[in-house]
Amino acid sequence: MHYDLSVSTKTIARIIRQAGLIKKRKKKWKKQRDLREVKKQLKPFQLIGIDVKYLWDIEKYWSQMKRFGLPRYEFTALDVRTGGKWHAYGETKDSTNAAIFARYLLSQLKLYGVDMEEVIVQTDNGSEFIGSVQKKKGESAFKRVLKEFEVKHSQIPPRACTC
Repeated sequence: MHYDLSVSTKTIARIIRQAGLIKKRKKKWKKQRDLREVKKQLKPFQLIGIDVKYLWDIEKYWSQMKRFGLPRYEFTALDVRTGGKWHAYGETKDSTNAAIFARYLLSQLKLYGVDMEEVIVQTDNGSEFIGSVQKKKGESAFKRVLKEFEVKHSQIPPRACTC
C-alpha cells in the first residue's frame, strides 16, 4: 500500500544514523588526545618525518633569494616523539639533495647511539624520495642511503590526512 506520505530530512538522517551508515566525527580535542597517546608509545627518534618546502612561496624571502642566490628549497626532518627538528637547504629538489640530508641526519643519530634498526623514516611520495617513475635505474639515492643505514622507510599514501 502506498499512502503518499512525505518523510522529513530529520527522519531520513535518524534512519541512516540508526543503521550505522554515518560515522560520528571525533572532536578535535579527542583526536589530539589520541595522537598524544600514540606519540607517548614511541621511543625518541623512532619515527622521523622528512619533507621538502618551497621557499619561493615566502614573499619576503623571494627578493632576497633572487638578489643573493639563496637556496630555493628547505629539507626538514621532524622527530614525532620529541619534536626535534633538523633543517637543510638546497638549490634543487632532487634525490641527491634528499640523500645528502638523510645521510647527515642518520650519521648524527648513529653517532649518538640511536639504534638504527628501530628508526622509521616517513616521507610523502615525492620523486626526491621514491625516485622517478620514468627512470628505469632502480631505487633512488635517498632510498639507497636508508638501506645503507638499515632504516625502515614508510610512505604516506596519496591524499592521506596526516593531521
